[in-house]
This record gives sequence, C-alpha cells and structure tokens, in this order.
Amino acid sequence: MNPWLFFFRTELGISWRERRRVMLPLVFFSIVAFLFPLTLNPKGHLLARMAPGIIWVDAMLAVFLGLESLFRHDHEEGILEQWVISPTSLELRVLFKVASFWTVTSLPLLLVSPLLVLWLSFPLRGLGILMVGLFLGTVTLCFLGALGAALTLTLRQSSMLIAILFLPIATPILIFGAHSAVLAARQLDPRPALYLLATLFFLTVGIVPKAISAALRISYET
Repeated sequence: MNPWLFFFRTELGISWRERRRVMLPLVFFSIVAFLFPLTLNPKGHLLARMAPGIIWVDAMLAVFLGLESLFRHDHEEGILEQWVISPTSLELRVLFKVASFWTVTSLPLLLVSPLLVLWLSFPLRGLGILMVGLFLGTVTLCFLGALGAALTLTLRQSSMLIAILFLPIATPILIFGAHSAVLAARQLDPRPALYLLATLFFLTVGIVPKAISAALRISYET
C-alpha cells in the first residue's frame, strides 16, 4: 500500500475513533440550521433569501469547533516531533492531515446540506452551486484554520486567538460562497463568484501547507 494512503487511512481511523470530533460539528450544524427558521416567518420569502448565508455561517462555525485540537494531540504525544525529524515531506503529511480533518468534519455537512436546503425553503435549482461552493469553501477554511491552529499550538486556550486569525480571513469566502448560491437561485450566472472561490481554493491548497509546516517546525524548536 502507498505509504501516504496508509497515513491518510490512519488519520481517518484516529478521527473516527474520536467520536466527538466527528459528531460535534455535524450536530452543531444541524441544530443551528433547524432552529433558525423558528425565529422567522416560514411562509415568507425572507427565510429563502437568508438560507445561503445561514448555511455558510453555520458551516464555518462547525469547522471552527475542531480546529484547536487539530495538531494538539500529535504535539502532546510526540508524534509531531517524529514528523519534523522524519526524512519524508512534512508538507505532504500536513496536506493529508488536513484532508482527513475535512473528511470527518466537513464532508458530513455537505451530505446533510440538501435536507437543510429543503428545510430553509431554498430553491432546489441553487442546490448544485451551493454544494460546489461549500466543497471549495470548507476545504479552504480547513486549511486556513489549520494554519491558525499551527501558529497557536504551544499557547494555552488558543481558541480565541484562532478565532481572531480565522474569522477575518474567512469572511470573503462566506461572501463569495453565499453570493454564488443566491445568483444560482435567481437563475443568474454564478460563475464569477465560483471562480473566486476556486482561486482561493487552489492558492490555499498549494501554499498554506508550506506555511503550516513552517509553523509546526517553529513550535517543535520552541
């Protein structure tokens, strides 16, 4: 078996055994989305117009829940030290680590989002664009959040610092993602917003793992 595939499967197994990491974002995402319509008039058009924003903000907060502990266990158990001194690429380890984090925290959110679209009275013609945008956006958010987790790894109660670093950067992603779904629902061209999301996606996946690796090396040396 390819060693990188084995590493990815190992990380997935560890994450699945930690049921809290898997269930907490999904439960949070579902509860917030299902409770939100209770505060509005479900028969009006307000809920449908707000649906993309609700889902996107909900998804961002759900991703944020697991960021603080992303590298902390590896740091406390000495696994991070083995990563740094290993001759294999630390950047690839980071890439597969964040990919496994996305798989167990964000992929379930994408799978339940069609149900939330129905619940929030959002037009089904916008569902496909919403799903594509959520895929691009949640992957980008996971990598950016992982960078914040790496930068604050040695600090106690770092969740507030991660939020300070994470939320301002996440705002453009939320705007482009929600706007693309709104355009699709109105039968307008959503491609400009999706192209911006795709650009952020490729830049993040290509550059951020190197920045995360540098932050992890600094954490190891200190």
